[in-house]
Amino acid sequence: MKQYYPEAEIVGEDYHKLFLTDFAPYLTKIKASGAQAIYTGDWIPDAANLLKQARQMGIKLPIANTFLDEPNMLHEVGVEGTKGLLNISQYGAPNPAFKTSGQIKAYKKWNNLWKTKWTTPFNTRLFEHGTGNIGSYTQQTYWLLSVIERAGSTDPEKIIKTWEGDSYRMLNGKVITMRATDHKAIQDLHAIEYVPPKKQKQSFNTEPYYWYQGTSAAGPVFTIPADKIMPLLDPELKR
Repeated sequence: MKQYYPEAEIVGEDYHKLFLTDFAPYLTKIKASGAQAIYTGDWIPDAANLLKQARQMGIKLPIANTFLDEPNMLHEVGVEGTKGLLNISQYGAPNPAFKTSGQIKAYKKWNNLWKTKWTTPFNTRLFEHGTGNIGSYTQQTYWLLSVIERAGSTDPEKIIKTWEGDSYRMLNGKVITMRATDHKAIQDLHAIEYVPPKKQKQSFNTEPYYWYQGTSAAGPVFTIPADKIMPLLDPELKR
């Protein structure tokens, strides 16, 4: 942060127990701190409880996050309560979301299956678009299957040999590479600002031109280049 945003100041840092139901003491501290934004690495349900209780306490600060993108929960909070969230996404890509006819075709096929075929638990809004963490999980699975196909084997050593240094282009155009030295994935990340339905067209550039009507969702997208956020590498790593 000193390098890229030196004028920023961290006014507070705190930790809480997992599965906490009462965030009021932490939010009271935040309210008194004069903070202009909140960052949380919480997973659901903690992230959901934090967001809901912050809005209930009148704290409307933008919340930067890694997992506050679960659409069922976001609909519970509503458009105003989710406006200004900034999701750091592992399955993001520059706008617009659909750059080719093939991407639109694949999306519509997925969305139609969600509407007509899938049953509980796969018929909730979490699976509606096949993006976000769901997109990341499915596309990385396809990467693994591609590696196995090219290795011509399920033998671990043959898979390793094929996967080391390999790159894979996901459905949304994002490229991910396996670093040979320590088997960590190298990829751009994307900061996605959540905006009301009328502003979501800059991201969702096909009919109906919004991701959701009941919650804010992806609008502006900012790329965080992979070479600025490389995973740490143990200099004494031995294979």
